[in-house]
Amino acid sequence: MTVTPTTAPGPAPGRPSAARREMGAFASLLGLSGLAITQPALELLGNNSEILVVNDVGLGAAALIALTIALLPACSAYALEVVVGLVMPRARRLLHAALAGSLIGLLALEVAKRLTAFGPTALVAVAIASGILGTLAILRSQAVGTWTAYLAPAPIVFAGTFLFASPAAAAITPEDGDASGSEGSTRRAHRVVLVTFDELPLASLLDGSGGIDRELFPNFAALADSSTWYRNSTANATY
Repeated sequence: MTVTPTTAPGPAPGRPSAARREMGAFASLLGLSGLAITQPALELLGNNSEILVVNDVGLGAAALIALTIALLPACSAYALEVVVGLVMPRARRLLHAALAGSLIGLLALEVAKRLTAFGPTALVAVAIASGILGTLAILRSQAVGTWTAYLAPAPIVFAGTFLFASPAAAAITPEDGDASGSEGSTRRAHRVVLVTFDELPLASLLDGSGGIDRELFPNFAALADSSTWYRNSTANATY
């Protein structure tokens, strides 16, 4: 009797292992969500740093927010994909392509919004068309999925940019010598009162020489004499 040696079954030649397929699927969703969701969201938050200041958000809390925005969308999409794959294995590939295509559509929407003057209807049409084309590309070409997986580091890069290189970085990073959040060299607390007058143009307060009209507005003139007057200050509204 002849005994033929056998080997343990493994992946077919040219096909990635199950672990590599799982890593590739998650990396693809992570990279696309980084471009479509993480970058626009962190850019918006970074350009509106007053939100962080008002809520007293420090570097640790800001890092947690950035990592949540960077990882949560991809993790949620991947978890949905895995659950559906356990119930309906054949539907998982289609769902993965649809999720990736949706992110491609969101990315196309952001790009079109920045580079064109399209209205809402046209922007939605661009997003839908790009999403469908992206879904078909993921389904038909393995190279497209591999390319999107290479984008996986993007969310972490965007998070780091938000924390250390965005306009919000100065608001969330402690200054030298004040890393502990202490009062530093301040010896006495000072109260600051901010009064906002709506629809009161500066020109209405001025005399012919560009100063406060002391006859019409003596108290404003006295305030200007004992305070720092920022003559060129403007409101953040157009009118």
